[in-house]
Amino acid sequence: MTMRVHIGTRNLAKVQALTEELEAQNIPAKLISIDVDSGVKAQPRCLKESYAGAINRAKSACNDDATFSVGIEDGCYHIEGKLLNISCVCLWDGSETFFASSSSFQLPHEVQKVIENEHLELSQALVKTGFTSNPDIGSLGGAIGLITQGQLIRKTYTRQALLNLFSSWKLQNDLS
Repeated sequence: MTMRVHIGTRNLAKVQALTEELEAQNIPAKLISIDVDSGVKAQPRCLKESYAGAINRAKSACNDDATFSVGIEDGCYHIEGKLLNISCVCLWDGSETFFASSSSFQLPHEVQKVIENEHLELSQALVKTGFTSNPDIGSLGGAIGLITQGQLIRKTYTRQALLNLFSSWKLQNDLS
């Protein structure tokens, strides 16, 4: 049976990550990408806000013809004055939410300063600080691609969060 899965974004890296992870998890699905508002700041700056964005995206993308929907929200959070980036994900099946995240990584000090002082999104801060000249970096390799020099790109980073999400969801729903 093919499931109808909705994702609350049109971001290419996120859509590709979900497409690939659904296939890797042997979840037969028709994926529908829906542009929705996250309901949080363009650059979430705490875990609570990042997860709220993922929840809002998942619930906003869900409708009667969806088997389930997924929300993905990349955000930042502070540890001892350092700003880290993380990908938070939520699966909404119409009655229950499931959560997971990726690993996280520390942003360069100058990028942190621009995000905090000028209230810019990560992609904008990366351009402003000269780490990239591509304003669409968030739909491509992402900040993680720049920091790891291509060893880990945003799509793969997002898939890590989705692997965690689907593993938990399948276990809790006895879908191994």
